[in-house]
Amino acid sequence: MMVLYFMQYVAKTTIGYSFLLALQKDISIKVQDFTMLGSIFYVSYLIFQFPQNVLMQKFPVGKVLALNILLTSILVGAQAACTTLHSLMACRFFLGVCESSITAGFMLITSIYYTREEQSSRTGYWFMMNSVAHIFNSLMTYVLSEIQPNKLHAWQWLNLCVAFMAFTLFLLYWFLFPNSISKAWFLSERMKVKVIERMEPGGPCTDDRNKRFDTGQAIEAMHDVKTWIWFTYMILVNIPNITNHQSLLFAFFGFSDLETTALSCSFGAIHIVNVCIAMYFVKKFEDSRAYIGKTLMTCISNIKIPLYQVFGQIPNVFGVVLAIMAPENNKIVLITSIFLTWFSPIAYITALGLIISNTAGYTKRLVVQSIAMVGHCIGHIIAPRLWNEQYSPKNPSPWFVIGLCHLGCITLLIVVRVYLASENIRREENGWIPESDIESYLVSVRSRTEGVRLTPRKSLGFDSKLSVMNECNQEVCGEDLTDLEDLKEERKKAWVLVSIDGITN
Repeated sequence: MMVLYFMQYVAKTTIGYSFLLALQKDISIKVQDFTMLGSIFYVSYLIFQFPQNVLMQKFPVGKVLALNILLTSILVGAQAACTTLHSLMACRFFLGVCESSITAGFMLITSIYYTREEQSSRTGYWFMMNSVAHIFNSLMTYVLSEIQPNKLHAWQWLNLCVAFMAFTLFLLYWFLFPNSISKAWFLSERMKVKVIERMEPGGPCTDDRNKRFDTGQAIEAMHDVKTWIWFTYMILVNIPNITNHQSLLFAFFGFSDLETTALSCSFGAIHIVNVCIAMYFVKKFEDSRAYIGKTLMTCISNIKIPLYQVFGQIPNVFGVVLAIMAPENNKIVLITSIFLTWFSPIAYITALGLIISNTAGYTKRLVVQSIAMVGHCIGHIIAPRLWNEQYSPKNPSPWFVIGLCHLGCITLLIVVRVYLASENIRREENGWIPESDIESYLVSVRSRTEGVRLTPRKSLGFDSKLSVMNECNQEVCGEDLTDLEDLKEERKKAWVLVSIDGITN
C-alpha cells in the first residue's frame, strides 16, 4: 500500500515537474493552462469517485486497483508523446479517472485489515509516502535536468521513467496483492483466523464484502450530519494546497533550481517527521486524541479528535500571517511561512482515519467516503485558481482565503467533536439491552443477517472457521449494521452470544 501511494503521487505530479524541465518550451503552455491541467485532473477524479467505489464493491479490490495502475502507466507514458495542450489535457483527465480509485480503495482496505484503534496510524503511514515521493520527484527532476536534449527531452524521460515504474507495480499488484484475508499468501492458515478474530466484534466484514448495494444505508449516509461535516472539511482543508505551485513560489522568491530542489526535499523530510510524531502520539497516548472532555467509551468508538489534527491547522494560520506581513526580500521568513503549511496534511490524514473508523455499514462507508473525496476534489479544483497571474505570491488575497479555510477547519473539528460526544451520551443513556431482551435480540440478529450459516451450539474451532470462510468466500463478522443503527454494548453482547450460538465466520 505504501509503495502504491508513493507511485500515485509521483504519477499525479509529473505535470508540475515537467514544467520545471521546460515542458512549456516544447508545448506552448501558459500559467493559466497549467492551472487548467491541474483542475481537469480533479474534475475526472470527482466524476468517477463513486463509480470506482461501486466497482470495488462488486469486484475484488486488488484487481480493480491493479487495472487502474496499468492504465496509469499507459497514460503517463502517453504524456511523453503529447505535442499539444489538448492531448495533454486528455491524458490528465483519464489519469484522474485512474487515481480516483487509490485513496478510496486504501480507505476500504484499511477498514478491512486493521482495527479501529489502528486505522488512523495506518492511514498516516501510507499517506506519508506522498512526502517520500515529493523528495524522490525533486531529486529525479534535478538529475534529469542535466540531460542534454537529443531525441527525447528531459520532461519526456521523466514521464517514461514513471510509466515504467507504474507498470512494474501493476505486475506486483495483479499477482501478489491479496483480494481478501482468506487469499493472503503471506499469512499462515492460523494467522488468517487470528486476523479475523482481532477485528472489532460486529464491525465491518473483513474479508469479501457484501456485494449488494444497500439503498437504506445509502439514504442514511445522505441524512447523517457527519457526512456533510466531513464533506465541507475536505473542501476547506484542500483549498490551501500549494503542492503543485510550490516550485513557482520558490522561483518567485528568487531561488535557483538547485535551491528549489534542496528546499523541496527538506520540506518533504520535515513532513515525514511530523507524520511519524503525530502517529506516535495517536498510538502511544490514546487520551491525547481527545480535544476536550473525557474519553467516552460508548457506542461510537474512536471518535476522539486528535490534538494533532487541531494543532495541524494552527501553524498554517501563523504561516498565512507571515506570508502576508513578510517583506519580499526576507527569504527566511517567506520560506518559514511555506514550511508551516506542511503541518496541514496531518489534519487531513487523521480526518481520513476518523471517517473510516466512525462509519459502520459497508455501503454507508462507501457512500460517505465517496462524498468526502468529492469534497477533496472540489478543494483541489478551487486551489489552483488562487494562483492565477493576477495573484502574485505576495498578493494578500489568496493568503486571506487560505487563512479563512484553516480557521474554518478548526471550527468544523470542534463542531464534529461536540456532535459525536453528544451522540455518545444519548446512546449511553438509551443503548443498554435489558437481560430479558438478550435472547430476542439474538433472534433478531439471526433473522436480519443474510448469508450467515448457523451451526449447533458449539464453539467453532480453527479448522471449521477457516473451511467455512473458504467455502462461502464470505466472512461474516456479525450483522452489517451502520453506526447509527448500532449500539456498542448491544454489539458486544450480540457478538458473544452469536459466537456461542455458532454463527460462522
